[in-house]
Amino acid sequence: MKVFIYLYILLTSTFLFSQDSSPMLLPYPASDYLVIPGLSAMEVKEAQTITKTKSVEGSPYLYKNWYNEAEVYHNHKVYKFNSFNYNVYAERFEAKVSEDSIFIINPRYIDKIVIKDRPFKRYLDPEFQRNSYFEEIAKTDDFEIVRKYFTKIREADINPLTKVQEGSSKLIQHEMYYLIYRENQDLKRFKLKKSSVLKLIDKNYYNDIKSFKNRNRLKYNNIEDVAKIIQYYNTVSYKDI
Repeated sequence: MKVFIYLYILLTSTFLFSQDSSPMLLPYPASDYLVIPGLSAMEVKEAQTITKTKSVEGSPYLYKNWYNEAEVYHNHKVYKFNSFNYNVYAERFEAKVSEDSIFIINPRYIDKIVIKDRPFKRYLDPEFQRNSYFEEIAKTDDFEIVRKYFTKIREADINPLTKVQEGSSKLIQHEMYYLIYRENQDLKRFKLKKSSVLKLIDKNYYNDIKSFKNRNRLKYNNIEDVAKIIQYYNTVSYKDI
């Protein structure tokens, strides 16, 4: 039987430290930390009611393993973790306390979370009208591009003759991009294409951007390349201030 228990305050755990490396109390009440003992990643997914009657392939986690260092910024303090991951399906960050325990981070009062040098913040998801984590990709003084991870279930095929399921359903990870303007903080869908990227850039810098893109063989439909373009745009535009 899957037993759910609440974790009391961890005073001696070695995986959680403040910025000065001294042991810290957890920043939330004990009841806010849900530990799921003895569950694998697949079982955690099942415990979240993704499905209890079908076999589902695929991991809900952003990273394939738990060997990920992370920093949780809360109330002007930084809490460091050595075993961390993002559960895309459940839209939450988790730390692995031990081989049989997963520690769920309460999102309340979190300023940001940085995992493997990738910063995440919570914004109001315009699609579902709820606060969710978004990865910060690129920013200027006027706007910011963020990425939202989400999952969908690809149902297994059904044999038309036998009406029996063939194979397993699959949990597939996807991502969408959004644009945030500083003046209102509203998120709007952002498509990875040339016109969308150039719309963000002052026309006086088009030639600089085009030269930089071609010189480095960058693409407008690649989010990492777009981040490099925006970073370069910051550099050349700041020179003229």
